[in-house]
Amino acid sequence: MEIRTNAPVEEIVVNDEGEVRGVRLECGEFIDSNLVVSNATPHITFNKLLTPASKAQHINPDLLKTISNFDYSSATTKINVAVSRLPNFSNDDTNIVRPHHEGTIHLGCETMDQLHSAFIDTHVDNKISNLPLIEMTIPSSLDKTITPPDQNQHVVNLFCQYTPFNPNETEEDKQNIKNKMFAVVDKYAPNFSSSVIGKPDILTPLELEKQFSLTGGNIMHGAMGLERLFFSRPTAELADYKVSDIRGLYICGAGCHPGGGVMGAAGRNAARKILIDCG
Repeated sequence: MEIRTNAPVEEIVVNDEGEVRGVRLECGEFIDSNLVVSNATPHITFNKLLTPASKAQHINPDLLKTISNFDYSSATTKINVAVSRLPNFSNDDTNIVRPHHEGTIHLGCETMDQLHSAFIDTHVDNKISNLPLIEMTIPSSLDKTITPPDQNQHVVNLFCQYTPFNPNETEEDKQNIKNKMFAVVDKYAPNFSSSVIGKPDILTPLELEKQFSLTGGNIMHGAMGLERLFFSRPTAELADYKVSDIRGLYICGAGCHPGGGVMGAAGRNAARKILIDCG
């Protein structure tokens, strides 16, 4: 196979008979193929990569309406930081990896009332949670290849909930989010902020949409509510990964069953369906 990077797709090309003919890149290059598999969000696949003419001619309007009404809202911010020493949760200043450093560490979630309040702050009042829930992982506690050798430095990932999607976000807004999240971590590990090296990578919902084409910043390619699971993900018509209105077009992203996560299950299921269809 040939893997192309830095080659954004502008259009999925469909002929008048409703058959995929390939893709056209943003640079103008056309790649001929009678099979296209999209792992973009359903919104991008149907509303951006298919032209208005193709949709009007071949796609059921009810399906397009359902795709457009899909809930892509997100309220999570990912912050990646390098630190000069491990977060100190137990007054242990030895900088030695302990078992609790090797798992997922949850902060700001001691009670259900805390979680409910954090949710209401963002989803009702449209502001950063007063006491955010933070999931911390320290991948360098298990994988030493991602940090400089012999310096005892570490990489820390913070998955923060909740922060609203702000289309007018400024750099100051991002720094405010970072400061609030760091303040929460400092309550549990007082040495955290002072140990940060360099500039943190702050991926707000807006940044997640910009950098990774995650509609609304939603890492699951759409809400994982009961109405959008199993045979209804992303819709009943698309649950088998095949776009029946356009021959040769399939979807395989996190918007498909079983949803997001680092597991590749949606892609595997889509591949099996394609192999069956291709005989």
